[in-house]
Amino acid sequence: MIDIAGEDIPFDTMSKKDKEMYQEAAYFIQQQMAGLPTKSSQEEKPEEDKSKLPLFDNTYFTREFGNHISNNMFGGRKIDTQTDWNSLDERGENGLRGTNKRAEALANMLESYSNSLEEGKYNFEGSPFKDLSDFKTKLNTAISVLKDGTYDQKDTDALNAIGLRSSDWFNNGSGDPVTLDDGTTTTYG
Repeated sequence: MIDIAGEDIPFDTMSKKDKEMYQEAAYFIQQQMAGLPTKSSQEEKPEEDKSKLPLFDNTYFTREFGNHISNNMFGGRKIDTQTDWNSLDERGENGLRGTNKRAEALANMLESYSNSLEEGKYNFEGSPFKDLSDFKTKLNTAISVLKDGTYDQKDTDALNAIGLRSSDWFNNGSGDPVTLDDGTTTTYG
């Protein structure tokens, strides 16, 4: 039955050619409608249960970042920042370590770690970061100040903002023991 503007068109009395035209038109409309999303498919997919995602807090970040450095710089071996990491900068004539090589290496590791993070894979509820974008913004600030060539309070502040203790990554070695030529033991400081 065909109804146009409330008026029934007698399909049975149409010519074969007219019937075929209406059938083709009906088939075309059916195919077009089949391609449209249904109401249920348009409804938003339920948000992934955040409780199943890892909580991106300081404990998670420092552990995963330590693993990232371990895997990318030390062949997967667990590192100790006070021995393995600090040795990246040699001691100067005064016995204290500089920061240039460690700052560059830390900036590069933070950058590669940031690039490895994927949206929607972490739960930021109750963490010091609002979301992944907030965390990456703070990471980028730390990366920028570490790459500026001077180690100062801005570096410490930027590392604090992402939850890293600067003394763990930039110990100058002043408290390290040293044995002098006469056999006495003191510190480099």
